Amino acid sequence: MPLLSLLNTWLIDQLGHSILLINMLDPLETIVATRSERFRNLFRSLLSQAQSMAMFPYSESEIYPRLALLGHETADVVKRFYRYVETVTRLYRKRQVLNKTTLRFLEHHFSETNYFLIKLSYYFPDIQPLPDGGRLYQSEDDEGRPHSRDAKK
Repeated sequence: MPLLSLLNTWLIDQLGHSILLINMLDPLETIVATRSERFRNLFRSLLSQAQSMAMFPYSESEIYPRLALLGHETADVVKRFYRYVETVTRLYRKRQVLNKTTLRFLEHHFSETNYFLIKLSYYFPDIQPLPDGGRLYQSEDDEGRPHSRDAKK
């Protein structure tokens, strides 16, 4: 898949994730919503750049330096969003965030993120996938203890 197509596809997906996260929050959760809106705005900005570059009358090789910057900026925001979704997931598991989502929706984000970073690393070897295949998040029980299936043996 060409780099611009990869970035466009992924940024549309991440924009959707951030919007769904905002829409699933209870109106009381203004702090979480504000943080989620920041990611939505970052993904919109990156997507706008990628879509604009796709319309340039140049080949990807001619705009590669700027495209490389966009790829690295995207990877940075994606990793920060991943960590943010980890935080929201922990709050969800501890019943400390009011929302209409499911744990499955939150957790599916982790493996998808790693998949994208692997694909992006084909273009930029210095962009590393997440350790443990996108399983940085360690699921916890209601008391915040790691589940036995996640505990180190």
